[in-house]
Amino acid sequence: ITDVNQLQFMSYDLSASYILHNDIDASATSSWNSSAGFAPVGSFSGTFDGNDYVIVDLYISKTSSSSVGLFGSISGATIQNVGLINATVYGNYTTGTLVGSGSYATITSCFATGTVNITSGSTDTKSGGLIGSISKSTITQCYADVDVNASSRRQVGGLIGYLRSRSTDPESLLEYCYSMGTVTSSGYKVGGLLGDADGENVTVSKCFSTGLVVGSNGRGLVGYNYRSPTVQYSFWDKETSTKTSSYGGTGLTTAQMQTQSYFTNSGWDFSSVWGMTEDITYPRLQSQKIILSGTAYQDSGSTVLSSATVALITNGSELDSITTNSLGTYYFKLTQAQISVNDAVLVYIDDHSTYKGNTVTVASADINIGSLNIYADTCLLYTSPSPRDLSTSRMP
Repeated sequence: ITDVNQLQFMSYDLSASYILHNDIDASATSSWNSSAGFAPVGSFSGTFDGNDYVIVDLYISKTSSSSVGLFGSISGATIQNVGLINATVYGNYTTGTLVGSGSYATITSCFATGTVNITSGSTDTKSGGLIGSISKSTITQCYADVDVNASSRRQVGGLIGYLRSRSTDPESLLEYCYSMGTVTSSGYKVGGLLGDADGENVTVSKCFSTGLVVGSNGRGLVGYNYRSPTVQYSFWDKETSTKTSSYGGTGLTTAQMQTQSYFTNSGWDFSSVWGMTEDITYPRLQSQKIILSGTAYQDSGSTVLSSATVALITNGSELDSITTNSLGTYYFKLTQAQISVNDAVLVYIDDHSTYKGNTVTVASADINIGSLNIYADTCLLYTSPSPRDLSTSRMP
């Protein structure tokens, strides 16, 4: 697969094996199908290997539908090695960026950034940042930095909404995974990582969550459990989530979450699976890329700048450059060897004669930085809690 049209054509052979040969610009999907966007690939039973490439700006709007995602539903499928950057997904039930609903599947080394937006209401939705609902499956080394907005719906999670395996089912294993996005719902069964863990044969192991959970009924890691699933060696940040309780797992302070011994004491593997910088970062997957992304504008933020060259400099050397797509989106995928904690990173429009917008940040090598937007004639230093305007220091 080399373009977004071929990605859509997977719907014509649902048991085949597919592999990406390059990054996919999916920005055109925002205008497909009378603005309903990409049509989810349903009933997929084949193999999909992203080959460590990414799909950028995927758009799906199915506000009355179930099984909404890049793959609407899967059974017996294998999905691996793919990232979704700046995905925007609207759905009603069993909705996620990567997979809406699934069973008997294996999902490995996948990630997503963006938003999942669930139709308003108070019923079950079984929706999450990466996967909506899944059973009798194995999900390993995956993460989501996705904001999930679900009004008052139930069974909502930052990574997965609903994970099920009852006593006579094969095991559902969620291992070496995490979530960082904001989860918003005033309903029940809402968790920073997982909304609802259902069944004796569900195992959640060596996972964590750091995202804000908005809603008085929400929990830090797991929103609800039924029939005694196993949640072991897993943690959530009590401070960033603002939640002190969970149906499983251990709540830690931010400082504790950035202390390796809390994880190694629970058997986490920092030789081949995880890494972290003590006192600075959360754990990270060693296979994880560092993603810097944002939108370039011709002005203060109303008109996007397409087909512009954005360059990236760190420590005085240009690492890469990329052309913005039709939505003005740019992104950089960096290995952990290319950027170190506290490196100064500059992304800017490489066109001195027309646009002088640029953005500077001091980046941690262990987190994705999204919404790193570039505005004309403005230089922003991205710091917590909000950017500082350094326009007087803009590049000549």
